[in-house]
Amino acid sequence: MLEESISRKIDEYLKIDWCGNGTSAECLIEDHPEIKSPVEKLFFAIWEISTINYSIGLNPQKKVGKYYLDFEISFLDYFVNSPIDYTSEELTKISKHLPLYGIEIDGHEFHEKTKIQAQKDKQREREIVSAGYKILRFSGSEVFNNPAHCVYDCYQAYRKDFNSFLTKIQYSKENINGLD
Repeated sequence: MLEESISRKIDEYLKIDWCGNGTSAECLIEDHPEIKSPVEKLFFAIWEISTINYSIGLNPQKKVGKYYLDFEISFLDYFVNSPIDYTSEELTKISKHLPLYGIEIDGHEFHEKTKIQAQKDKQREREIVSAGYKILRFSGSEVFNNPAHCVYDCYQAYRKDFNSFLTKIQYSKENINGLD
């Protein structure tokens, strides 16, 4: 009953015209049927309408090894959507050097409810981290209660690494071509 109530409340939240252009946040998630969880839908919609992340997107249900992240932060989107016309070769070089961040939104029904679930969750996280990802975890309650703050926390977590990369290449195609 509580889960149904939360789902209804999130559905209502997504119907709000956040952008002020007559469309609801629902339109932001309709192209992503792989996002099933109501709190993940909410997080994704708030990320998409947030101006803090500029052109940095999210890849829902990103496969890493035998597991799936709820979201991968797609720093490559920043370059794909840039006014600079990068070639596919340059984008490939860039993608090999970008920081890797994953976002996990934990609902209590799937994470750490039992000792076995906790063990599997820890093994899963170790495999994802060993693939080079930094994991940003949020409880479903955190996202439900303040999704914008969760999005901001992601920005705070990744901005140093991403800005270091931008400094390294100095927004220059010549520096990108020098990447290994």
